[in-house]
Amino acid sequence: MDPTQYRTTLNAAITGDQASAGRLLLELRPRLIAYIQRHLPRELVRVIEANDVLQDTQIEAFRRIRTFVDSGDDSFFGWLVTIARRQMLQYLRARRTIKRGHGIKPELSGEFINELALSSHTPSRSAAGHELAFALETCLQRLPDDYAKAIRLRHIDRLPFSEVATKMQRSERAVQMLCNRGMKLLREQLMSMSRFV
Repeated sequence: MDPTQYRTTLNAAITGDQASAGRLLLELRPRLIAYIQRHLPRELVRVIEANDVLQDTQIEAFRRIRTFVDSGDDSFFGWLVTIARRQMLQYLRARRTIKRGHGIKPELSGEFINELALSSHTPSRSAAGHELAFALETCLQRLPDDYAKAIRLRHIDRLPFSEVATKMQRSERAVQMLCNRGMKLLREQLMSMSRFV
């Protein structure tokens, strides 16, 4: 794509033209995957692929492209790199939460997956359980705070709705709605990380 065409496509993408946004992201894909491959933390190399970070980055960029402020030259690519760094940081936080034992325990992940009704496959008790716990923790961290808190209290800590309502200072009905909507969002996110299930 020549510079004039690139600029025209970028301007159209910023104003909400989805086809232009798609072309732009496709054009920058090789550079972005190369950047992610070079900067993917060693701690994540065994549990996440550069393509997963790329996909998350592109989805986030596509969702937020109207907020991009063009400051010339290569600023759009710089913006994508910033999003990619944030995605890698999210993965690192999820990984470290699991390692510290504060996230979803691997032994709970199979039970949790059954509640999500994602798959009839039973994850192994070892590596697959850890990967699944990592995927669940990563997806939970992406949910709005209220959804994530309700799901953690109800489905991970196994508290009754009445207790979750007290802790969250909400009605039981409100907590049930948070859990239902949160689980729906969690299901969608996990399906997009289908290599974990």
